[in-house]
Amino acid sequence: MTDENESPEGCKEPVETDRQRVVPRPVAGKERLTPVDTLRGFAVLGILVMNIYAYGLPHMAYSNPTVIGGFTGLDRLTWWINYLFFNFKLMPIFAMLFGAGLVLMYERFIPKGISFGRFWYRRILWLVLIGAVQGYLLWVGDILFLYSICGLFLYFFRKKSVKKLFMAAAIFYVIGFLPGLAGGYYFGRVRDELLPRIEHKIEAGEELTIKEKAHQERWNEMKKHYDPSTEELEKNIEIYRNGYFGIVRHRAPLYFMTTTAMLVIGSFWPTMGLMLAGMALMRLGVFSASRSKRFYMILAVTGYGAGLPLAYLSARGMIAHDFSFVDLYRIDSPLNQVGGPLVALGHIGFVMLACRTGILSGVRKRFSAAGRMALSNYIGQTLICTTVFYGYGLGLYASIGKVGLMPIVIGVWVVELIVSPLWLGRFRFGPLEWLWRTLTYGSRQPMRKKTSI
Repeated sequence: MTDENESPEGCKEPVETDRQRVVPRPVAGKERLTPVDTLRGFAVLGILVMNIYAYGLPHMAYSNPTVIGGFTGLDRLTWWINYLFFNFKLMPIFAMLFGAGLVLMYERFIPKGISFGRFWYRRILWLVLIGAVQGYLLWVGDILFLYSICGLFLYFFRKKSVKKLFMAAAIFYVIGFLPGLAGGYYFGRVRDELLPRIEHKIEAGEELTIKEKAHQERWNEMKKHYDPSTEELEKNIEIYRNGYFGIVRHRAPLYFMTTTAMLVIGSFWPTMGLMLAGMALMRLGVFSASRSKRFYMILAVTGYGAGLPLAYLSARGMIAHDFSFVDLYRIDSPLNQVGGPLVALGHIGFVMLACRTGILSGVRKRFSAAGRMALSNYIGQTLICTTVFYGYGLGLYASIGKVGLMPIVIGVWVVELIVSPLWLGRFRFGPLEWLWRTLTYGSRQPMRKKTSI
């Protein structure tokens, strides 16, 4: 969610080299790349369609919609639409834009002779803190921490050519498949071979070996996460319908796991791949709407044409396998892991085509404003939704069905599309964007826009 629109300018003074030292400053509104802001706004609003499940329902429902509520009629149709067009279809856009942001910032800083590395790492390390604060204190589904950790390594690719960036992206992304496939193979073996043997030994009154106990415990933990018992669901619901500190105590170990082991063996690798691809696409001018209309039309048609069938096969497989986590790891998730970024490219082609042709100018301005305030809007969604669902707010957690969650999504969209342009009419940044810049630069940034008399 890095804002690429940072530009170096300011007071100059001699230093030891022939270069002049320049103080970075946030980019002026007229210097911003509006298509990038528009795409970011599209992504930050669209990602709520899937995140709403993680806000309003037990976290198991994100991967297995049958664990709570119905899965027929409109509930089933809603899930299908969300899975095809939103599940792992907006996150790739965010990741690619994060990589694109590094390219834009680097290209703006280097001609001015600014120490880009020092600036970038200050910026990223503050994002680490912002992500951790959201993850531990607000919502377990935070993605900022993951992005910031990837950003620590992304810097080393800043000078690479487009070809090398695409090659590195492919390597990282392929590595991202391996843990899931290995997990699917392992748990498939546990389910099909080891569990029957373990159950037979238990029935015969024989003592299990240490390895057999370990296999059984791992299986039970995964089963608890993806297919919980009624008792476990009720316990989860009770926690999130009660007070704030009880929720924090429950959330802390879950978030710690996602930011340590799960990050290293899983999410880091594909996210890095997507960010590197975003750097390459930025250098090719894809995100700046500078390519031809024909290019973006082909991108949209190809992305949707290749990605949607794979997402469909993934969804169909999940239903056929009764949302088994074994088959999710082995077959269904890999299909969506390929199809998701392709559909994301279709979304990118559609948005860039709209920018290129100039259609829907009023709507695009609102999306652009939402994109300029992406960090504020992202965390704003967390504040709104946790207040609506958690016990320290309205306490509606697990009391609204999948269809009923969608009007809440639309309501948040309306609020952010109205508030964002109104806010930016008076202020230079969103509130959290201002805080992030102030922390990064080490000095208070001007907030209000200058008004002429």
